[in-house]
Amino acid sequence: MITVCDAAQGEPCPAWPGHPLGAHWGIADPAAAPMPEQRAAMLDAYRKLSVQVTSLVNLPIETMDLASLKAALVVIARLEGASPLAIELAA
Repeated sequence: MITVCDAAQGEPCPAWPGHPLGAHWGIADPAAAPMPEQRAAMLDAYRKLSVQVTSLVNLPIETMDLASLKAALVVIARLEGASPLAIELAA
């Protein structure tokens, strides 16, 4: 499970069977930008999330052990544009 909103990080998630792996990939909330800048903020958030999701889907998950996958999610969490909270949690 991946959270991207700093306000949602740490909130209880729905129950998932097993022991799902979680990560926080926080980025600035584009809705918090002033109205004249919201479109640009939305496009920027989309670009940043696109880079993170692309990084995730390009991982060789089938051949990775749990520790390697966790480490890769930390690297992705710290990519350009990560919120201070995401960087702190990925430390």
